[in-house]
Amino acid sequence: MPLVLEGTVQVIAGRAHISLQLIQVSDQTQLWSAKYDYEAADLLRIQNSVAEKCVERMVDVLLRDAVRAAG
Repeated sequence: MPLVLEGTVQVIAGRAHISLQLIQVSDQTQLWSAKYDYEAADLLRIQNSVAEKCVERMVDVLLRDAVRAAG
């Protein structure tokens, strides 16, 4: 199942606003989306935090779909 992770980052007035969505390529179904808001002072910390959260959610989505397909 090919997937695309799409996202945007906007830094406005010292805050980083991040929007992400995980899309199934075959039918453009949105499997997951999230929005995050951080102080923009430490961009490396923000990157690590968002990456961890994103991986956790993607694993949840993929496992849920695998269980559904197997059952």
